[in-house]
Amino acid sequence: MGPERDGSDFTRRKFTIPRRLDEELVRVAEDHYQGNVSLCIRAAFEDHKQTLNGEGEIAFGRLLSHVDEMATRQSEILNRIESLEDDAGAQGAPSPSSSPLGRRVEQVYRELEQSDGGLRIDDLRERLDLSLPAIQSALGKLVDHGLSTDRGTDSERFWAVGVNELSRGDFDE
Repeated sequence: MGPERDGSDFTRRKFTIPRRLDEELVRVAEDHYQGNVSLCIRAAFEDHKQTLNGEGEIAFGRLLSHVDEMATRQSEILNRIESLEDDAGAQGAPSPSSSPLGRRVEQVYRELEQSDGGLRIDDLRERLDLSLPAIQSALGKLVDHGLSTDRGTDSERFWAVGVNELSRGDFDE
């Protein structure tokens, strides 16, 4: 047994590892542990022990929860931005080609109108390169105004109804 340090007794172990692994161990020790290979091995063992005891999973779960919260916040912010853009468009003088429901809503409607078999949300995202919240908001407005419908099937396909109704201009925002 070696000298006592930080309240711990040390034991010297002799073991053999492949040369490739030893070279990697020395490199990691130099990069992160001031060249102290023994300290590097102890830190790796402690980290692995935490993973085996589930402590690593708890930390990962917390991190995943934080990422989910951030995604929810991002979605809320994107919805607010889209609402502000739609409000700004409604307050300004509309151009002859603009829809009373907003530019994104018109884009989604036109894409649905061109489809014979209806489109899934993922199809619309790919074709229009819009965010999920933007697509969902546009579809919600179209459904609310009776300009789109879904069949309620597992695939949730949306169809355009009321062809050329967007150009009438008699809808409230």
